[in-house]
Amino acid sequence: MNLIVLMDTDRRMRMMNFEEFSKLWEMLNKYKQIFLDADANHNGVLSKDELDMAVRAAGLDGFSAEWGGMAMFRYSFGTPSMDLQTFLTLMIRMDQMTGFFNSRASEGTIILSMDDVSEKYITVYYYY
Repeated sequence: MNLIVLMDTDRRMRMMNFEEFSKLWEMLNKYKQIFLDADANHNGVLSKDELDMAVRAAGLDGFSAEWGGMAMFRYSFGTPSMDLQTFLTLMIRMDQMTGFFNSRASEGTIILSMDDVSEKYITVYYYY
């Protein structure tokens, strides 16, 4: 359900059209490959350092080392490693949020309406 809500561009909630599914499938494959490439010791989970490397490989260079620690803690429920399912959810959330903010950015400034904030809050956090 979580990923369906994130990819639901027409806001039907619970149903994906072919375009939404195709985009989700493409993203899952892309981030799965990044996960596999970053998993240096091939143990099926990412350490914090491997997570940082994977985030950079995904093109999200603007995040600090502290962000990696917070993401690891938040999405891995306090464990020092992140599995593939958790990584996929995190990366798709980050992709959607980055796209959302970039679509509203103008000359380095982002202006959000209350509707924008509440819509993204409900989509990204309420359904998780």
